[in-house]
Amino acid sequence: MHIICQDQKIFIDQTDYLRKILQHFQIEDMCSTSTLFLARYYPQKHEEPVEPYLQKCCQMIIDFLLYLSRTCGAGAE
Repeated sequence: MHIICQDQKIFIDQTDYLRKILQHFQIEDMCSTSTLFLARYYPQKHEEPVEPYLQKCCQMIIDFLLYLSRTCGAGAE
C-alpha cells in the first residue's frame, strides 16, 4: 500500500495489494476503476454481532459488482 499526502489530501494506492488478491482468486482480468471516499469520512469498527441476512445481502451485492466489473467492455469493439 502506498500512502501519499499532498495538498492537505491523502491518497491511498492499494494497487499492488489488490493485484495479489486478484491473482490469488484467479480474477486478475477484471476491469479497474478509481473510487473516492467522502470528505471527512472516518470508518468505525463494528462491534455488534453480524446479522446473517444483512451479511448475505452484502455478499450478493459484492458478487454482482464483481460480475459487472468482469464483463465491463464485453462486446464493445
